[in-house]
Amino acid sequence: MFDIDRLTVLLEPTGACNLRCRHCYHAKTDFDGKEMSADTLERFLAVTSPYYKYVKIIWHGGEPLLMGCEFFEHAYERIDYYSAKYGVKFEFGLQTNGMLLDERMIDIFVKNDTHISISYDGPFNDVLRSDTKRVEEVIKTLKNKGVKFSCLSTISAVSVEHFVELYEYFKELGVDVKFNPIFLDGSARENVEHIITAEQWTKAFTELFKIWLYDRECNIRVSSCTDMLAKYLGHFHSGCVNGTCMFKFLGVDAYGNIYPCGRLIDDGFKLADVHCIADIRQSFLSDKYAELLNANKKRVNGCKDCKWFQLCHAGCNAAAALGGDMSRVSEFECYFTQNIFEFIKELLKDVDPSAINKYAAKILNKK
Repeated sequence: MFDIDRLTVLLEPTGACNLRCRHCYHAKTDFDGKEMSADTLERFLAVTSPYYKYVKIIWHGGEPLLMGCEFFEHAYERIDYYSAKYGVKFEFGLQTNGMLLDERMIDIFVKNDTHISISYDGPFNDVLRSDTKRVEEVIKTLKNKGVKFSCLSTISAVSVEHFVELYEYFKELGVDVKFNPIFLDGSARENVEHIITAEQWTKAFTELFKIWLYDRECNIRVSSCTDMLAKYLGHFHSGCVNGTCMFKFLGVDAYGNIYPCGRLIDDGFKLADVHCIADIRQSFLSDKYAELLNANKKRVNGCKDCKWFQLCHAGCNAAAALGGDMSRVSEFECYFTQNIFEFIKELLKDVDPSAINKYAAKILNKK
C-alpha cells in the first residue's frame, strides 16, 4: 500500500459558498463557514510532503476563492518550501464557481501553474446555478488573458434534452469541457425535478459520443468522451472513478479532517485529523478505511464476473455510498457503464480512422 508515490488531495479550505446551486452535494454540510488556518495548512503539508514523489492538490469547496488572495499566496509559498525540502512535485487544480476570479486572483493561479475549472452550464446555467452574467464575464476575461482553463457542466433534466446543443455551445466558446450527470445528493434531494435517470443519461451520452467521434471540426477537449474512450481501450489508469482511487485519493476539510475523497467529506467517513498524525498515510490504516476496503472488496466480488469488470473495477465508492450500500455497485453507474462500453464496442467495429476527430485519433493510436 505504501509503495504508491502519488497522491491526489481535494483540499477544502472552507465549506462556505457564495452561491446556493440547486444540485450542490456540499449542501449536506450546511456550508460550514470554517476557514482553514495557516497552522492547519502547514500541518497538512508537513504530514504529506515527505512521503510522496507527486502530490496533486485540487482546491475545492464550498467556494475556495472565499479564502482570498492572501491565503493562496501564503499557501503557494509554503508549498514551494516543502517541495524544495523534500523534492516532492506538486500539481494544482482549482474548481470554482468563478464569481471571485478577479485579475489578481487569476494571476496567482496562473503563476503557480494551477488548472482552473469553472462550474458553468452554458445556456442552461440558470437552471441549476445563478449569477450567470458574472460567470460569463470571468470566462471572457480568462480568454482575453490567454489563460488555459476548462468548464465543468452538470447535466440536468433540462439540459439532457439539449446535450448536443450544449456541446456545440462549448465548441463555439472554444473552451474544454467535462459533462457530469446530476446526482441525487445535497440540494438535489430537495430539487428532484432536475434529476435524470440512468436511461436518459445513457441515451444522451451515446448520441453525443458518436457525433463527437466523427466531428472533424471538434476544437475542444471533451474529457467526458476522451476519458470514456480511453477507459474502453484500457489506457485510462488514473482518475477518481472506476475503482482506481484506493490509497491514491483523499479529501481534507478546513478543520484538517481527512476523508476518502471530496464527495465523502462527511463525519461518517472521517479517517483521521492532520493534527493527530505524523504521516498522512496513517489515514489508510484507520478502522474507517478498513470498512471502506471491506465494502469495496464485497462490491468487487459481486462484479468480477461481469465482462466489463477489468475496465470498471466495480465503480466509484462515492456513487455506491449514494445508493446506501457501499458493498453494492451504483445501479445508475452500472447501467451507464455497461451500455456505453457496449455502444463503443459496436461503434469502433467499423470506425474509419481518417474520419474521426484528432482527440479520438490520438487515443486510438496510442500503443
